[in-house]
Amino acid sequence: MRVGLQTVHCSKNPGASLQAHALAKKISELGGNVEIINYCPIYFLDPMDPLKQRQWSLKEKLKAIINGHAQRERYRLFQNFNKKYLPRMTMRYNTPNDLETAELDYDVYICGSDQIWNPENVKHDTSFFFDYVTKNKAVLASYAASIGQDRLSMQDQEWIRKGIARFDNISIREKSGVDLACKLLNSGRIVQSIDPTLLFSGDYWRSVSQKPTENLPDHFILYYPIQNTDFSLDVIMRVKKETGLSCIALDGGIKKNPHASMQIRSYGPCEFLWLIDHADYIITNSFHGTVLSLLLKKQVIVYRHSTRNSRLESVLNLLDLNEIQISEIENLKKLNWKLVAEKENRIDKLLKEERRNAEEYLRSILEKKVDLSDNTKKSE
Repeated sequence: MRVGLQTVHCSKNPGASLQAHALAKKISELGGNVEIINYCPIYFLDPMDPLKQRQWSLKEKLKAIINGHAQRERYRLFQNFNKKYLPRMTMRYNTPNDLETAELDYDVYICGSDQIWNPENVKHDTSFFFDYVTKNKAVLASYAASIGQDRLSMQDQEWIRKGIARFDNISIREKSGVDLACKLLNSGRIVQSIDPTLLFSGDYWRSVSQKPTENLPDHFILYYPIQNTDFSLDVIMRVKKETGLSCIALDGGIKKNPHASMQIRSYGPCEFLWLIDHADYIITNSFHGTVLSLLLKKQVIVYRHSTRNSRLESVLNLLDLNEIQISEIENLKKLNWKLVAEKENRIDKLLKEERRNAEEYLRSILEKKVDLSDNTKKSE
């Protein structure tokens, strides 16, 4: 069974790379002959990608002068990860027109996971709905696709409705996304599935990790922000004060975090995993930063994202760990780390059924035969 997988695999986000690896690995384990559709639109590309460099603004050129070495090293680490941990890929496509003329031919097309259906994230790019696939014999499916946004305009909802109407099987990561899709299609056939990174244990992710080259302390707080806030900086200050530990910030930007003793700008997915695994505390509002911290059974403190919090709430509800997401600094004192550790030790047990459901869903797609007499979904 030839499977074309379209996901976010060419960004500079370690979580995106790790989920791409996890989903491709699981499909392969289930017997799928998987190939990544190497779609790399300009808005996802690393700043050091040659195509991106040709379109640098003056501001980006200045950043490269100041921070160029770190950016090049980070780009190299991500490229090394792709070569080692991602399956074979098609030639590279950078535009929707490239995909239209590619004449790709798979038995099954799967998109997911990550925020491929977030209209803001993908700039309303309908390629992530396989609009370039015209052959009726192909199965169109998603796995744990994420809409990402807590609130959507009517225009964005219509964009999603038109896109998912063509699919034979729909799996979405967050419950809020499932509820929205069911309403848009007036259908209950959408399922909720766990993020691909949750399909594998903490021990597996530990085996993928690699120590960074920096000289690091034995004990430290790791700060990994998707969105910096005044509140997150207050949390860092409080945890530093109560533990006496230094803080390492994972941030590729030029501006230095005032509360971090060290800022690591050059890291890939493997180094990202190692830093999580060896930190005493993790402070983050990243979905994958949270998930991987929990799989590795770490003390993680989650603060809210202003517009994309539904994905965090969904997974914390699933794992019965809502208490680690705090919105007031005083909530830190109420965290019972012994109870959190007990819950983390039950994660693999909690995920056993979810992992089984995910495998059954993917297996059903790989074994599915489309009724060629029903062409309605492919022609809308």
